[in-house]
Amino acid sequence: MKFRLLGPVAVYQEPDRLITPTPRKLRELLALLLLNANRVVVADDLVEQMWNSAPPRTAKTALQVYICRLRRHLSVHEGSAERDASTRLVTAPSGYILAVQEHELDLARFEALCSAARRAECAGDIERASLLFGRALGLWRGPALADITGPAELNAEAGRLNEARLAAQEQHIAMDLLLGRYGTTIPRLTELIKRQPLREGLHEQLMIAQYHCGRTAEALETYRAVRSALVEELGLEPGARLKSLQQAILNRDPALETRLTPAL
Repeated sequence: MKFRLLGPVAVYQEPDRLITPTPRKLRELLALLLLNANRVVVADDLVEQMWNSAPPRTAKTALQVYICRLRRHLSVHEGSAERDASTRLVTAPSGYILAVQEHELDLARFEALCSAARRAECAGDIERASLLFGRALGLWRGPALADITGPAELNAEAGRLNEARLAAQEQHIAMDLLLGRYGTTIPRLTELIKRQPLREGLHEQLMIAQYHCGRTAEALETYRAVRSALVEELGLEPGARLKSLQQAILNRDPALETRLTPAL
């Protein structure tokens, strides 16, 4: 069985049969359990999270019903070679545990691959770091928890996961800049900047890539565009790193030949 959080919440029976529960509350419950996979999730916390701190009087009973329905749903689809469904969603003294192996959950794989990529970077293996970041990002199918908009807890978790994705994208691009893959980073950065127009690190990376592709005028225009956006939206000037990069480009500073990526 495969569980997906990096995009719409989804469950697949191997190899690729979609078996995601249809009811909204079941998907919310599944997401909350998967975000805490292999850990006890206290029943009272689930009640608070599923009903946004304003649970009805029947919420605890309703939660027990949803747990039974989710357990039944998973049991119907567990393959004979897999674990018994009763050990998949376990009742603990204070709550519930959804038991999931790393290879079954895309979030766990994403986090493991990103950690491995950072270790490779620290070891100086930039090629491998780029490869691992690419694999990690390939697990995403859209914004995290894309089909869930209700519980505030899940909205906050979605924001955290989407930020982790963006950080991995920046680090992946940083590795590719170190490898001299300037041209391939420009369209990726341009697309990211459309969604994050005030993120200075992305503009810095784009300016570096443009400069190394011989597109100096475009690099300076990138600076002008982000400066204008920052002043208009936030009343702030660009940070010192971006300012120094613009000045270095204007001066055609030889140090730019070694400044391939911003500090992340």
